[in-house]
Amino acid sequence: ERGEFAELHGWLRENLYALGSKFTPAETIERVVGGPIDPQPYLRYLRDKLSAVAAGS
Repeated sequence: ERGEFAELHGWLRENLYALGSKFTPAETIERVVGGPIDPQPYLRYLRDKLSAVAAGS
């Protein structure tokens, strides 16, 4: 909120930047988030949001 990103930068440095090009982007994502990215929660969110917008029209 106040532009203080030291904690985030530290986490990125330790958990992401330190990996460099050692892994592919997909491998890096799996290592950082603990598995492959599942698009279903985001798609469900979009469907629900669009349904709400359509219902309000």
